[in-house]
Amino acid sequence: MSESSIDGHLNLEGSTVVFHGAPGDCAEFALEYRAIFPQGQPFLLFDEGYNRSIELRPETTGEDIVSALQDTTAT
Repeated sequence: MSESSIDGHLNLEGSTVVFHGAPGDCAEFALEYRAIFPQGQPFLLFDEGYNRSIELRPETTGEDIVSALQDTTAT
């Protein structure tokens, strides 16, 4: 990836992919992974604390993801 390495795994139920890395790289990975599934299949991306989320749609961009999941309360 351009900013970091991404580390991740599939959960035991096979319904969740957990991954860690730089926000831009994670957004790029999520969009590439989303492309594997049918467009009608809901696909949600959450931050680490499950406090913020975004549904990945065909028109979603990496910038959309980073903005939606960005912690705006940090100082």
